[in-house]
Amino acid sequence: MVNPQFVQLLEEAVGKLGTQSALAKLLGITESRLAKVLRGDAGGMNPLNCMKLAEFLRYSPSTVLRAAGHAELADYNEKLYGHVLEPQVGTEQALESWKPHGLPEDVTEAARTIFGWLDKSQVPKRRKKRKR
Repeated sequence: MVNPQFVQLLEEAVGKLGTQSALAKLLGITESRLAKVLRGDAGGMNPLNCMKLAEFLRYSPSTVLRAAGHAELADYNEKLYGHVLEPQVGTEQALESWKPHGLPEDVTEAARTIFGWLDKSQVPKRRKKRKR
């Protein structure tokens, strides 16, 4: 029996991708296998598929692993890397939620830049001041 929470995560991914076929391809499984999991006719998925799903949905791997029935791996993941708050909202998703408030385009672009800097790999390097 597949955990209903895991099925919800799969359905969320199908919604974002548009088709079950696209999700099956992303996870590296057959469409038939995915359909069986979604119906609850098959067991869960292996940990690697769970990690791929977590990456795509931008959820903590431990959340997806636990929903798929891999609680021991989820606990170990949290032991190694700590618990990540859910969900991790992406820049575009956050900006989309602000659209109804009528943000000017320059403010939207500034927010996009700042959000990009939150990923430490994108923080601009500071120039050293020259001595005069």
